[in-house]
Amino acid sequence: MIPMQYTTPTERFHVSSYGNGWAYEIVCQTTGDSLWFQDHDADTVRSDTADFTNEDAINSYFELLCE
Repeated sequence: MIPMQYTTPTERFHVSSYGNGWAYEIVCQTTGDSLWFQDHDADTVRSDTADFTNEDAINSYFELLCE
């Protein structure tokens, strides 16, 4: 399966979408840290981040999950 890939508006985060949004991998371009979400969690993160356009919301996930 080839993921759809794109970056957020300021290119701070790289997003890969798998299975038409079934799963997402988000990589911080600054630190190299990555997060993986699938199923209902994928829907939640997409909604919480306004389709990955709200970088502050994405950063909040990294702050909470990568410490």
